[in-house]
Amino acid sequence: MSSIFEIKDIINRVLKAIQKDRTLLSVKPKTTGFEDQRITIENLDCLAGNHLFDDHPELFGITKQEGYKVRQYFQESSIKRNYIFLTELRKEFPTIFEDERQEYLDKINSYRKSLGIPIIF
Repeated sequence: MSSIFEIKDIINRVLKAIQKDRTLLSVKPKTTGFEDQRITIENLDCLAGNHLFDDHPELFGITKQEGYKVRQYFQESSIKRNYIFLTELRKEFPTIFEDERQEYLDKINSYRKSLGIPIIF
């Protein structure tokens, strides 16, 4: 399992690439169904889910293996760890991320509430 500590440097490079060129956020259609070039955790989650980090790592200044680690982190942190990546990434990169869409937070909080664990935001 990838932890935030294992991928912090990789995520930092990804975020720097996105800060330089926000069009990287719309390279492929996202699961949100709209084009959104804000730097959010939801958008990183969508990019990971669409295999952008491991299929096109050169766009983000990372290797294919590092891209696999990022995708693994998001996959394992969602269901197995109850979307803990939201709090971990905000803690590690407090000044970079913009506000998440309320619908995204509602979906995650609904899932967490159904498990009887505290909501995130």
